[in-house]
Amino acid sequence: MAITYNSAINISLCEQMLASELLPQAIEEALYKQGMDAATVVEHLKEIKRMRNAKKQISGIICMGIGAFLGFLSCLLTITQAIPHMHDFIFYGLTMIAIVVVVIGLYLVFE
Repeated sequence: MAITYNSAINISLCEQMLASELLPQAIEEALYKQGMDAATVVEHLKEIKRMRNAKKQISGIICMGIGAFLGFLSCLLTITQAIPHMHDFIFYGLTMIAIVVVVIGLYLVFE
């Protein structure tokens, strides 16, 4: 299933508006000032929202990967007793850090 884009949507303009980090109302006003009709503005706003969500999802997946790696590292170091004098930090601290990073990643993906 291929993704098809409406030819009326200017992707470079959407990327520009996304990079400017304006509020949706300000983006809408800027698009109207460029002489676009209402239907085209709505399509551009949908595309900007889709691009913003895709960016958040990528960040969330990266956070989940980092959290999973930290959790695995914590488990491995705890089981092997590689650093005995830091057992409590690794067992409790590193595991909690991993859990928090994974939850932040989940929030970004499912927001």
